[in-house]
Amino acid sequence: MEGQRHPELRIRNIVSKEENITSLEEAKKLELKEQLFDEHVKAALFEQFEESMSEFFSDRDTEEFFSALSKFTDLEIREALTLPYELQLRFFERQHNIKEKTGKNISEIVDSLISLTKGKGYEIGYHVTPHEVPMIDTNNGTEWNIYGSEKDHRDNDLARAYYSLNYSAIYRKKGGSHLYLIRAETGEDSSHKRDYDGSWGRASQLSIIAEINIVETDKKINEVVK
Repeated sequence: MEGQRHPELRIRNIVSKEENITSLEEAKKLELKEQLFDEHVKAALFEQFEESMSEFFSDRDTEEFFSALSKFTDLEIREALTLPYELQLRFFERQHNIKEKTGKNISEIVDSLISLTKGKGYEIGYHVTPHEVPMIDTNNGTEWNIYGSEKDHRDNDLARAYYSLNYSAIYRKKGGSHLYLIRAETGEDSSHKRDYDGSWGRASQLSIIAEINIVETDKKINEVVK
C-alpha cells in the first residue's frame, strides 16, 4: 500500500540501490586497476635493477640476487626497489669491488641493500611529464633527477616538483606519456612535503628510479578492466 500511495519513494529507493551497486562496481574496478598498475610498476623496477646490476655482475649473480631478495617481505622488497637509478649504479659497483676483494656473497649484498632502505620512510612516487628527462653524465657518475620548476607559496615561493603516491592521484591534466617512478621520502627528517590527504608530495629535487609509458600502461589496464 505504501508503495502504491507513494510510487516516487519506491522509484527513489530503486535509484538509490542502483547508485550503490554502480559505486561498488566502480570501486572494484579502481581496486583492480590499482593492482594491475602496481604489477606494471614492479616489473619496471625489477627490470631497471636488473639492468643496473648487469653492468657489474654476471647473469648468474643477478639471478641469485633476485632469488635472495624474494625471501624478504613485500614491504622490505618495495623499500629496496626505491633506490634511485644513480645510487643503484654506485651501490652495485661498490658491492662488486667488495665481492672481488673479500669474497662477499650475493645474499650478503642483498642484506646490505635492505639495510640501506628498510624503515627509512621511502616509497614509490609518480611524476608525469610530457618531456623526457635525460640522464646526465658527470664526474661523479650518472645523474637522473627532476628539478622543481613551479614556485610554491607554501614554501616561500621556492621551486618545487610534484608527485603522487597512488594510481588514482596521478596528475594527468597536462598530458604526457613519461611517468617517472621516483623515490618519495616520508620520514620525519626528509625535506619532502606532503599535500592534502597525503596522496601528494613535493620537493625541490626528485630522484628517478625508472620510467614507464603511462599512456601505454593505461591502455593495457583499460583493456582488462572495462
